[in-house]
Amino acid sequence: MRFILSVPPSINQLYKSGYNKRTGKQMWYKSEIGNAWQEEALWELKRQAKGHSVNNNFDTVYITYCYNDRRRRDIDNGIKLTLDILVKAGLLKDDSQITFLQVQKTIGKKSYCMIELL
Repeated sequence: MRFILSVPPSINQLYKSGYNKRTGKQMWYKSEIGNAWQEEALWELKRQAKGHSVNNNFDTVYITYCYNDRRRRDIDNGIKLTLDILVKAGLLKDDSQITFLQVQKTIGKKSYCMIELL
């Protein structure tokens, strides 16, 4: 199965820190940007999977991040969020079932994240 999503936010945009009002300890939480991307990606995955029989026993995942600019980015920046949304959408039982993961990044005319499950 192949899916096309928007590029997930970078790790620097994904989490924010704050303080627990009750304990005063510093906490990390998902930012509004991270939550918005997850919600959009979840709906898009469900839309693209509609009408296909979904077998959540995939063990091979190919991810291609295509960017429309030449800024320097770490290749592993969006992997965690991408895999988590596949689990949340029910396409994977758990990301620990993956035995082969290939990730690549490229430059193109528009930004997107392509995911292939085998």
